[in-house]
Amino acid sequence: MRARDLFGAGLGPFVVAASWTGCSGRTGPAGPAGDVGVAGAHGGAGDVGANGAAGQAGATGATGPEGPAGEAGSPAPQGGLGEAGAAAITWSVIIASGAAEANHGYVAQGASALTIDLPLVGSLAVGDQISVSARGTGGVRLAAGAGETFESSGGFNYWTDQGASPETGSQSLASDSTGARLVSVESGGDIWTSTNGGVTWTDDTPSGPAHAQSWTSVASDATGTRLVGVVQNGDIWTSINGGVTWTDRTSSSSIQSQGATFVASDATGTKLVAVASGGDIWTSADSGVTWIDRTASTSAVNLYWAGVASDATGTKLVAAAQGPQDIWTSTDSGVTWTDRTGSASIRWKPLTWVDGTFDSAAHDLDWQAVTSDSTGTNLVAGAGGSDGDIWMSNNGGASWFDATPIYGHDGSWRSLASNGTGSSVAASGDNGQIWTYSNAVSVLVGADGADITLVYAGGGVFDAVYEAGLWRVQ
Repeated sequence: MRARDLFGAGLGPFVVAASWTGCSGRTGPAGPAGDVGVAGAHGGAGDVGANGAAGQAGATGATGPEGPAGEAGSPAPQGGLGEAGAAAITWSVIIASGAAEANHGYVAQGASALTIDLPLVGSLAVGDQISVSARGTGGVRLAAGAGETFESSGGFNYWTDQGASPETGSQSLASDSTGARLVSVESGGDIWTSTNGGVTWTDDTPSGPAHAQSWTSVASDATGTRLVGVVQNGDIWTSINGGVTWTDRTSSSSIQSQGATFVASDATGTKLVAVASGGDIWTSADSGVTWIDRTASTSAVNLYWAGVASDATGTKLVAAAQGPQDIWTSTDSGVTWTDRTGSASIRWKPLTWVDGTFDSAAHDLDWQAVTSDSTGTNLVAGAGGSDGDIWMSNNGGASWFDATPIYGHDGSWRSLASNGTGSSVAASGDNGQIWTYSNAVSVLVGADGADITLVYAGGGVFDAVYEAGLWRVQ
């Protein structure tokens, strides 16, 4: 085809020098999005999350067992006596008996005893003093008035020497609850009784089968009516009338073969307990008529018993054995017994036993006798040796003071007996003398050369804060 044929007629001649390409057209709009591609693989695990909150606390565990108790502390030493407060004293020399005045001092000069009556309570103030010096061969008597009594900071002027009666010397003593009725037995002698606190004595066995026996121990009920005595390696005798008559209770009993050596009684004289040295512990619930061997089949059999004691009810008993052996107790009137010192030395048992004299002058003495009031608060112990003393405690043994009579005794103390309150005590020494103690003192007697200072403590009590020379109670 020619050019004119291509473009049409009437366009004129058009010379084509070469062929050509037209301009590119504009890009068309984007096409629609393609389909979503296949999901990619799972990503790796994320970091571990933080710990959750703590759970609630568990319940409290059960309480553990109680730990062992600590050792008992050593008792505090007894405090020293305070000094008497100073008071202005006016001194006078007297040659005749008369009444004293508060805050006065008297030098008593006389060939016979001069009596000085103390001022009445209504004229005294607490702290008032009276001093007396005996400077005559007759000595002096200090007499308290109605409702008045003496006390002594040292304790020793409460003792009265009752002399060497009974005849051959007391081997064992017992007291009723008042201290007025006493019973004493002699080794190779008789049984003696007193109804006035030891001032006078009656031989209850001057003849008959109970006469001249080797008595080793005696006990009394609270009234001094029911008594029990033991003959060494022999029989047990009882009295139901204060010692007037005596009955041999064991002449045909099996206890007789063992030979009881010590005996104790309850407050009624019904429940008795006896021990045999090298034998057993025996009890009676009918005032000694019948006896039961309580330790024949126990570890307490055939021990060398050195003493036995009973409480007022006859329920709680204690027995001590020599050897060295142990201390045994019973809480059922002797039916069963427990060794209280057998597993270890006493010093390793602070909850049971306390050494009340470890740090005092009473430590390591040769103790021979001991007694107690009905409560166990007021105790008395007697030591042996050439200069044995009597010691007292008014706090159950926590502390002790020397309360020995200041004259007339040398040697060991064999036996002690206390009344129910500890205000009256009887003591027998190996020199044959019997001494009695009372803190209800109304008359003091001083020998030539004796001195004393009394301080009024109130309540009718004159406290002897200073004593020198020989003083005794009357």
